[in-house]
Amino acid sequence: MLHPWAPFCTLSDFEYTETAVTGLLSKKVVSKQLKGINSTWAVGSHLTIKNYKDMAAALTKARMYIVQFKRETVSASYRGKIYEFEFEYRDPWEWILALIRDESLAPMSMWNSVKKFHGSKGHEERIFDEPNTADTWWNVDSELPETDAFPHCYLPLHLWLDKGLVTRRVKKYPMILRAAWLPCQIRNASGNGGGILLGYMPMIKDPFDPTDRSTAETLEFAQFKREVYQKVLKRVFRSLKRRSKHGEAQHCADSVIRILFPGILIESQDAEEASYFCACRAASAQHPCPKCLVPHAELHKTRKSFPGRTSESTRVIIRRSARATSKAAKERILQCYGLHEIKHFLWGFRFSDPYKAVSYDTLHSDDIGKWGKHLWPLLLAVLEKHHVKGHLTER
Repeated sequence: MLHPWAPFCTLSDFEYTETAVTGLLSKKVVSKQLKGINSTWAVGSHLTIKNYKDMAAALTKARMYIVQFKRETVSASYRGKIYEFEFEYRDPWEWILALIRDESLAPMSMWNSVKKFHGSKGHEERIFDEPNTADTWWNVDSELPETDAFPHCYLPLHLWLDKGLVTRRVKKYPMILRAAWLPCQIRNASGNGGGILLGYMPMIKDPFDPTDRSTAETLEFAQFKREVYQKVLKRVFRSLKRRSKHGEAQHCADSVIRILFPGILIESQDAEEASYFCACRAASAQHPCPKCLVPHAELHKTRKSFPGRTSESTRVIIRRSARATSKAAKERILQCYGLHEIKHFLWGFRFSDPYKAVSYDTLHSDDIGKWGKHLWPLLLAVLEKHHVKGHLTER
């Protein structure tokens, strides 16, 4: 590529604009800096942008090369009142098309599942190092038709959601999407082929005092939050629903026409987000796990296996609850299985079981969770008691 900084006129234009945008420089500061650089501050400057208006025009042209944000609104009822939530998102299918048409990513794209083994002295051990080396992708490939005309390929996605502070006072709820058919060193990076900020989940504030609620009212608010969560995700991923079932023919960057079937393979979330995503009742439920039906009293039995949740089995339970003859009977069914009466947005997708996709997130559960919030403070407390805390913290 002759001018990789295009549509900026020069590399200097691009580098200055990048600095201004990432540094959150105001219009006033940018205008003053450009005026100085283009007059007496610098000699031999290669900047062609003269003012903020020039920079904004170049950015407008550059935005044409990336997937743009859209704005939509969903609504849900809570205590007899309709609440509306506005959110911004990017179409995941548009992003997928940009990746499969990118010639620089074509040689690294993993279009098929494989099984890897390490053999030594008569012993064979299976290796799992990428999503396409595990069983789920293998089973999907086994279900897809084999034709001589066009290869049928699974396009697995990795979804990450979590709310957190972006500044000391501002909390956001980003949704990150990664292409699981690209190698980890590419999809987990910030460059070409890396994860995309798909959008922001609305922050649902409690319109009432949470300390002055009955158990039934607490359950009602939990249901309300999960309804909003599901409606937002349904809108965000609606462009993939039909394609996940029937596929769509696309001309890929390696000049091969493939029938592509997108689906959500992995969801990385902490326990709270997983309960929202799977519309479960979380820690207080009789069956609190979003992945399986382990009873609350047996959570400590880590060596015992329990039946896994599936889209089909969960749909059966929701249908049973809908046919209940009374509100109390409905509640008993839902409580028994730790569910809310919500239809999951992925039930209409193919190759996208939300309960199988929920993964153990080591960042939340270990690094920040058990270690960061529990074991680390306990360790510091013990060291402080013995007056040796400083020896550790100074290092």
